[in-house]
This record gives sequence, C-alpha cells and structure tokens, in this order.
Amino acid sequence: MSQVRTYLNDRRRCKYGQPTISLGELEAWLRSHSPIPDNEHEVYVIGYEVIEETSSSRFRFVLSTKYLLLKARDVKVIHADATYKLVWQGFPVLVVGSTDKNKRFHPFGLGVATNEEKEDFKLLFDAIKINIFNLYSQNFKPEVLVCDAAKAIQNAFIEVFGEDVTIRMCWAHAKKKIQARVEKDTRKNVHKDLLTDVDSLQAVTDSETFELASKAFLKKWENETTFIHYFKEQWLIQNRNWYLGAHMGSPATNNALKSHNRVIKDEYTLRERFPLSRFLTVASGFVNGWSLGLDEVFATLPTMTLKVWTEAYQWAKLPKEVILTHSDDAFKHYEVPAGKADKIQKFENAWTDFDDYKVQWFSKWRVDLPHNIDWMYGKCNCPAFYKNYMCKHIIGLAIRLKLANPPPEAKNVLIGQKRKRGRPSKAKPALIVQ
Repeated sequence: MSQVRTYLNDRRRCKYGQPTISLGELEAWLRSHSPIPDNEHEVYVIGYEVIEETSSSRFRFVLSTKYLLLKARDVKVIHADATYKLVWQGFPVLVVGSTDKNKRFHPFGLGVATNEEKEDFKLLFDAIKINIFNLYSQNFKPEVLVCDAAKAIQNAFIEVFGEDVTIRMCWAHAKKKIQARVEKDTRKNVHKDLLTDVDSLQAVTDSETFELASKAFLKKWENETTFIHYFKEQWLIQNRNWYLGAHMGSPATNNALKSHNRVIKDEYTLRERFPLSRFLTVASGFVNGWSLGLDEVFATLPTMTLKVWTEAYQWAKLPKEVILTHSDDAFKHYEVPAGKADKIQKFENAWTDFDDYKVQWFSKWRVDLPHNIDWMYGKCNCPAFYKNYMCKHIIGLAIRLKLANPPPEAKNVLIGQKRKRGRPSKAKPALIVQ
C-alpha cells in the first residue's frame, strides 16, 4: 500500500510539481509566465500583484489566452463570480466571461486571490481591459455586469468601466434571499400571495413601470413592516436591477456562470482540491481547454428551435387581434392580446394599485418589427422575450405578415396542443400503419 501511495505521489509531483510553494516562488512563476506568447491558445498571466507585508502577505493574478481575449473584446455583458473548493488552501477562484443569445457561457479569464475583495476583482477587470487594448488596439467597454449582491464585484466594475454601466442583480440569488426573509418576517398565511406579487414585480420590462409598480407593491404590503423595511432597503435602493427590464439584451440570472463553475469542479478537477502550487498547472490546463474549445460562434441571435417555431405557428393561427399602433423610421409598432384572450382588453383608467397593475400589465404585449432589417431583430415587452431574446409573438406576427416561413414540422401539432419532447417521428415504410 505504501508503494502505491509513493508511486501516486511521484506521478502527481511529475505532472503538477511540488505540493508547496512560497510567496517568492509564486511571484517567480507569475513573472516567468507573463510574456505574451506567440501561440494564441497558450495560457499566460495577463496581470498579477504580490504584496508582501509583515502582518500578512497577499497575491492576486489572472490567466487567459490571446484567443479568449479576442473573443471578449466586443462583448457588452459580463458575468463575474468567485467560486471555492478548488484550491486546498481555501483561496477563491474568480471566473469572468459572457453569455451569448443562446444563453451559453463563454469564459475568457480566471483569477486566484487571497481574498474576495474589490481590489481582487479590480485587477481581474483591469487586466482584461489593458490586454485587449495592447493586443488589439480596441477599448473594452462592457455595459452590464451580472453578479450577486457582493459589493466587491460591483464597486470594482464601476471603478474600471465607469458610472454609466448597469449592475444587474442575479434574480435567482435575489429570489432565494427574498423568499427566506418572507418566511422569516411575515405571517404564514400571506407567504404564497406575497411571493407571487414579487414574481409579478420582477416580470416588469421597463424602468418607469418598475418604479410605479414598486410603490404600489410597498403600499399593498405595508402592514408587513419588518419585511417591507428590508425589501425596500435591500432590493429597491441597494440592489434594484433584479427585474427583467433592467437592461434589454442581458440575462436576468448568473445561472450560466454558476453551471460553468460546476463543470470546472466535476470535469476539470474531479472535485479534488489542489494545493496552490499544483493548481497553477491545473488551471493553466483548463484555461487552455477553454481557448481551444471556443471554435463555436458567439451567437448574436437566438437559435430558432422546433419547439419555438411550433408555439409561434400555433399562436399565428389563433384569431388574435393585432393592432398596428404607429410606425416610425425604424419599426412598426403593434399590440397583441396576452394569454388566452383574442381581443385586447380596454381599461377606462390607468392602474393605481398593485392588483390593478397585474391585471393591466399582463393583458397585452407590444411587438416592434423592424422595417429594413431581418424580422429576427424585432422586440417585444413580454417576459419570454426578455428571458430568451425571442418570443412567439415576434415569430407569430412575422408568420402572419409573410415575413417568416415556419418549417413543415412545426405545423404537425394540432392547434392548442403542445409538441412532445424529442425529434418528430419519421414516416414508416409503405403499407405500415403509423
């Protein structure tokens, strides 16, 4: 048994190096891996800091490749987060990337630091920004950061990219926190209705409506004083961009990055925690893998699945009222009824309380189809569009107007029925009943 253990230790040492590393050795490794390589997929250190003090020593560094930075230079939406249980000493691993219109996560940098503070994320963002400019003479100007409520990430992003950016709060994180406080601070008999109202507030797709609906929500639930005080301070003042319309074209959650972090642990490290000295080699390996595996296109339009085509075709065949409200230089603006209604419901007065808001807001949708470019660049204010960058209203209206032709398979489901999962069955040979 001891011989097997010795053999495995020798193999690890040959593959990953020594299990321990000093601050000086770490700095030497970072310095030696900082020159920009010729190979676009070779991993190098795009930025690092080693701070040696008498009380404590700190470090932070970022790994990437020229190819990953090339892919990153035009993105407008950034995802960033820290994950743990990768480094044996407990250091956080910082992951940054973006998502495309298919909601697929594309990583372009990985950092390790002694802490999870503003300066650590500032180095992460700064290193990417500086290297993109040095390599491609292009200013890196993301518009949106999707993250959790960690102020370290948010403040670092603002400091590097300016005050005009949008800090988008991950809805999955916010909902979990809100639900916990509802269960803690409110009466049990109101839990369901209160959480339903929070979901209705999150479905708002423009900032003006969110402002008015938020006030109506606070008014409706003012008797739940403890929760309302928490909700107003935490989710309407400090972190208010958790609603769908916080920034069009950006995802409402950080789920794609969270899933990617799980892949790192399941597939790259096999749930093993590596000493920092060996994690340098392991991390360089999977960052290189990210670079080599990024041949797929960064989708700028969502992929039209058969399920989406089917839903849109069925919607187009329903006797839905469609009203052209007005037209401008870029778009034709339509209104369509929401839900199962065939006619657009008329209201004598604008809503004044939260219950009226829910009735009126979810009664119709506005669909904008462009004049001179592909209809797929259309917009809708329904929640489905803000989640998936496409919806049945845009496609269905394009089908009605003869701008789009659905595939034949989309027409094989009876109106009102849902398509079964999986690919459609193929025709059987002649004389066999199908």
